[in-house]
Amino acid sequence: MNFDMVELNEQELMAVDGGKDWGMIIGGLGTMAVGGVTFAGGVIGLAEPEPVSSFAGYRAVIGGCGTVLAGAGAVASGWRK
Repeated sequence: MNFDMVELNEQELMAVDGGKDWGMIIGGLGTMAVGGVTFAGGVIGLAEPEPVSSFAGYRAVIGGCGTVLAGAGAVASGWRK
């Protein structure tokens, strides 16, 4: 079989999938999931009757929010590429 006709250059490939960077989108979604788990762990830690360290709980909540935002930025960047 002749596979020369299947060969696409980069511009044609970008036109096929709309120019999305799927690696960045999937990585950003994974980062958002990690941030969500970190946020939830901080909230659960703060909800305990006697938290071991409230500072650690607040730090986890804030860090989880930041990680979710970073993942959302990666998804948006990959989507608009």
